[in-house]
Amino acid sequence: MGAKVQFIAGLLSGLIIPAIAWLIFDVLNKNWVLFNKPAIPYLVSVCVNLFIMRYLVRNGKENAAYGIMVTSFVIIWTVFKLKM
Repeated sequence: MGAKVQFIAGLLSGLIIPAIAWLIFDVLNKNWVLFNKPAIPYLVSVCVNLFIMRYLVRNGKENAAYGIMVTSFVIIWTVFKLKM
C-alpha cells in the first residue's frame, strides 16, 4: 500500500511548481512573455520537477519519482498542445 501512496503523493507534488508558474504568469501577470516564448515558465517548472525527481530516486523513493515523471510528461504535452 505504501508504493501506491508514494505514487499519488508524487503526482500531487509534481503539480505544485507548474501551478505556481501558471498562477504567476497567466493569472497575475498576463502581459509577461519571456523572449516572446509563452511556454518558457512551464518548461522551467518541469526542469525543477526533474531535479526533485532525481533527488527522490537517489533517496529510494522511486514511486514518488514516477508520479512526478508522469505529471511532468502530462504538463509538457499539454503546454506543447496549447502554447505552440
